[in-house]
Amino acid sequence: MSRRRFVIIGLLLVVLFSISFCSYGYLRHIDGRSPTQWLAFANRAGQTLSYHALGHSLTGKLTSRFILDQGKDGRYCLTTQTDHGQQCSLGFDGRELWYTAGSKHEKMAVAPTSAMPPTLSEARIIGTSVLSGRPVVQLSVRSGALRKMLSIDRATGIVLAMTTLAGHRVQSYMMIDHIEYRAVAVQPCACGCGLLAQQVDRTSLVQQLGETLIEPHWLPTSMVLTDLLEEPCPECGQPMGVLRYSDGIRAITIFEMAPAKMMCTMGAGCTQSADAHANVAQTAINGYAVTAVGNEDAATLNKVLTSMR
Repeated sequence: MSRRRFVIIGLLLVVLFSISFCSYGYLRHIDGRSPTQWLAFANRAGQTLSYHALGHSLTGKLTSRFILDQGKDGRYCLTTQTDHGQQCSLGFDGRELWYTAGSKHEKMAVAPTSAMPPTLSEARIIGTSVLSGRPVVQLSVRSGALRKMLSIDRATGIVLAMTTLAGHRVQSYMMIDHIEYRAVAVQPCACGCGLLAQQVDRTSLVQQLGETLIEPHWLPTSMVLTDLLEEPCPECGQPMGVLRYSDGIRAITIFEMAPAKMMCTMGAGCTQSADAHANVAQTAINGYAVTAVGNEDAATLNKVLTSMR
């Protein structure tokens, strides 16, 4: 066989292997489930299973250890302690979300939304492994410049590890080191804190604001409204409209206060810290003070604000 024919055949084999590898990586099923079916399985697991878990996480440069008690119907209690000794708790008792850290105690009457909707199109299976002694399937889910790498318990659907990346930079990381599937009861919020935000419909929010609600007419692909809230302004206590949009990976939250209610410069000095994972954009629209916060870039946030009317 001539050297030329050998090289050509070698190249063809490489091409064929690449095609079969891509087909295997992008199209295969594991345990009879496609990537979107695995995401749906994980979502259901968070509502139907109870467990006690210990793990660790990384957000920016902040490392933490956590204890997670997950009850049925989405009830949970997460207690986190950083390497610097700071402790906070976050929970959902079936009626209210609550948060406490140091002297800060807040809660809101909001039903939690799914963090990973099963309709994302850019989801693929990338392999299988063993994590915390349990077989897992590994998924990659992408939206825009953000990507989540998930390790899902093959038997139960519980997410045992999750890494969020912007490009090639890790934004956050979470891993469960030990998990026990058992009955866990999550009690009602006992922090005694005032109600921070309430889920409302458009009619009620317009009545609270005293003006017609303004909304964006352009959003990044696949983003939908997940929460419509009324929340008191932290500066003057007047009602703000809070609109949350997400596709499960990217998220944008818009805060707005109607001119008739304004008693401060609502959010005018709002900036992000140097290692924050969210950008901030602000503007005034027909007298409204409007602030957008999200894990999109500043140009995208400004485009969303420009489309509001």
